[in-house]
Amino acid sequence: MRVRIVPLQPHCFAFGGFEVQMLDALDAVQAVGVRAEKLNPWSLDSDFDILHVWGMEPDHLSAVHWARKSGKKIVMTALLPYVGPRALAGRVKALFNGRALMQRELLSQIDILVVVNAAQRQSAHWLYGFDLERVKVIPNIIAPIFFRLDKRGEHKGMGYVLSVGNVCARKNQLMLAKACAGAGLDLVLVGNVLPGEEAYAADLQTVIDRTHHVRWIKGLPAASKALADLYADARCFALISHHETQPISLLEAAASRSGLLIADQRYARQEFYQNAKLVNERSISAIIEGLNAVTQTPSMYLPPDDVVNSCQKDAVGRAYAHTYQDAMCL
Repeated sequence: MRVRIVPLQPHCFAFGGFEVQMLDALDAVQAVGVRAEKLNPWSLDSDFDILHVWGMEPDHLSAVHWARKSGKKIVMTALLPYVGPRALAGRVKALFNGRALMQRELLSQIDILVVVNAAQRQSAHWLYGFDLERVKVIPNIIAPIFFRLDKRGEHKGMGYVLSVGNVCARKNQLMLAKACAGAGLDLVLVGNVLPGEEAYAADLQTVIDRTHHVRWIKGLPAASKALADLYADARCFALISHHETQPISLLEAAASRSGLLIADQRYARQEFYQNAKLVNERSISAIIEGLNAVTQTPSMYLPPDDVVNSCQKDAVGRAYAHTYQDAMCL
């Protein structure tokens, strides 16, 4: 069973959590014995069985079309919007615009769709009519370095709030910085500026310059010791994005035993973020109240260990290996 992996877009233009997950998943399946490699678009070698595309992008249509013509099985890992039966009615029109029609055409050629949680599995069915039997739930991977038992515990040394992710309006770091400054809590931000978000980053820097409570580290390597140390010493991890799918940073924080503060949005209501403190991300006072609660008793705002452990590298690697085997049987 030979697998070739296709990314969402060239990594030199945009690189974030989804791209990290693709690379981590590739490493995980290789570790359990799957012969998986990155697809070289310049190579004439078509001696493989499964094409695994990441992202439900119309750009994949040509590759998927020709892979299907060549007898390959197709697996897709995608991030879908969160919808329920009531919300679906308002999205029906959008399902038939040009982009959505191409996505539906793409999905019609997919053997197995992989999503990150049960809510996304339902979205695949409600939005696109995808057969639930062919939707697999495989969570994001938490790198082993974040499961550091020597550094995990209730009594965290530094006692600061941590937030990790590309700086952009969607992730709402500006409101978090204002809330921490207002509450007198130290905040460590880790993340590069997302291209196109320079004006938002400038507004954030202005807030930082006016307070001694916020430190901004402009990027650290994924799964690095420096990043793991920041997680290990934080009492509270805050991610108050307006919308997300399954942020890896929240999983890393849970593995490091930092209490979770999340925006009260659909993405927060998934099994992997059980017990997190949810707040109105547009209200400074609500964020401050949430920060105070989580920093005082971080252990109250963590998912159970068994949920976190399902995101370990070997578990995810085995899940993808089984998914590839299922695809070969279709």
